[in-house]
Amino acid sequence: MNFSYPDVKSIGLGGGSIVREHDAGTTVGPDSVGYKIQTEALVFGGNVATTTDYTVAGNGNITIGDRSQVQHLSPSGISSFKAKVKAMLEKVVDTMKTSPEDLPVLLVGGGAVIAPDELIGTSRVIKPEYSGVANAIGAAIARVSAVIDTVKSTESRSVADLVAQISKEAMQKAVESGAAQDSVKIVEVETLPLPVSTTQG
Repeated sequence: MNFSYPDVKSIGLGGGSIVREHDAGTTVGPDSVGYKIQTEALVFGGNVATTTDYTVAGNGNITIGDRSQVQHLSPSGISSFKAKVKAMLEKVVDTMKTSPEDLPVLLVGGGAVIAPDELIGTSRVIKPEYSGVANAIGAAIARVSAVIDTVKSTESRSVADLVAQISKEAMQKAVESGAAQDSVKIVEVETLPLPVSTTQG
């Protein structure tokens, strides 16, 4: 992907998001059991109702944990949960779309299982096989980076000399953070003139 950082919109919805049923309806998140899902979620013998629990209870084709631990969840609660998750996802999809037309949506990560197979505003919802390990793959292939943001005087040195020096410092900073020396390269340089400065750097 030819960009330093993708356009990201975060919402409090994932596989470990806590689900609560109230007289006024069902709430999902934004708090979550997070990495403790395998000990705290109902299907894993815990005592916290999560989106994964409600998804397992509402879909007989999903085999996660012990289904018997969520048999007590009410049909009305499960229905309300599904509607809530669908609405949350459709809202964020609409926010992120750059075209009014329906677009395909690719869902990956452990939380993809909680999403419905159809969403308004999408042409199709894609959940690739083994997509649950996407987070681990992303962490494994992530590149080490370094950024230096500084102010320098050009009174005694040229912009080119300063850029070369700062680039070298940025590369060394990346190496110190774990990057391989022979793989480090500069991907972006931006210089902005300051019309007035009372200090020299």
